[in-house]
Amino acid sequence: MAVEPIGVREGRVLGGGIGAIVILLVVRQGLTTYFTKMNDLELETKRVAGGVERIHAFRAEEDRTLDRARTSLDNAMRAATNKQRSADPKQSTDTAPVDGWKELPKGPPPAWPLPPPLPVLEVPDGGADAASDAASSDASAIVDARAPTAGDASAPQPPQHHH
Repeated sequence: MAVEPIGVREGRVLGGGIGAIVILLVVRQGLTTYFTKMNDLELETKRVAGGVERIHAFRAEEDRTLDRARTSLDNAMRAATNKQRSADPKQSTDTAPVDGWKELPKGPPPAWPLPPPLPVLEVPDGGADAASDAASSDASAIVDARAPTAGDASAPQPPQHHH
């Protein structure tokens, strides 16, 4: 079995594929290094700032604030679950949405004015035939103006037959 040499096109494709893999590996390594550095910095910041002890102290203060409230959170949850709610819909007695409609004028809305009528175009006698006749006479006048005259030296002469 003979191994065929790699052509220019195949070499470019292979080189592009290898290049893409190398770029992906370099970018992955860079992002992993960056993430590790940022994570270590964040953990160090939390450790220096007091970390877990400060979080526990903050949560304990929140619990004390909730306990001192007029209605404790537990009592409010119990009251919400014990409250009887009807699943049947009932009509609202709120009239606020309807009040604005009282201000509208009574009766049908005024009619819109009609647009002015379009102008009537007059067609010359003969209609389309007259227009095509005029166009053909204009075209023949142009052809006649360009046609060489009989005395013109540049005009093509009819062939002469010698017998």
